[in-house]
Amino acid sequence: MVSAALHPLARSANFAPMGPLPSSLTLEVRCQNLPATFDGVPVYLGIQEGNDVVGIVPGSVGKTVLRPEFRLADAAGSPNFLGRFAQGSREERFFYLCWGLGATSATFGRFRRLKVHLAHLTWPQIAAVALRKKPLRVTLDLTDAKGGPLCASVRPGHPNVAWDLP
Repeated sequence: MVSAALHPLARSANFAPMGPLPSSLTLEVRCQNLPATFDGVPVYLGIQEGNDVVGIVPGSVGKTVLRPEFRLADAAGSPNFLGRFAQGSREERFFYLCWGLGATSATFGRFRRLKVHLAHLTWPQIAAVALRKKPLRVTLDLTDAKGGPLCASVRPGHPNVAWDLP
């Protein structure tokens, strides 16, 4: 979806106009290499939406795809990710993947989280994704070096994350 507002920096001599800004962004979070157990106990993966964990799957499935959607607003020339999946301050926005011991929100028992950063994404990248009319894909390898559920703060360049950026 594209908003009718032009980018606020369009009046700057150093800014190349790119037209209306997208008002939302859907991610396609490809989770692969999920560990089935941790210390011999079955584990589950979900995504944090507000204070709840949703989209819960057993690690034994090996892989899954999550599709969180974010509203977008401009913040001094950078995208501001908003909505129930957005966590953290405006300058350091991210979303959480959560590891737990139960198959439902009521029994989840979170014991680890993975912070996936969004602040590196730029308006030109997001606008290019919007033109493709497909979600922005990020692939995460979710087993850590010791064979357990990955819990870290992953930014571009981390060996367990790959962004499909235009």
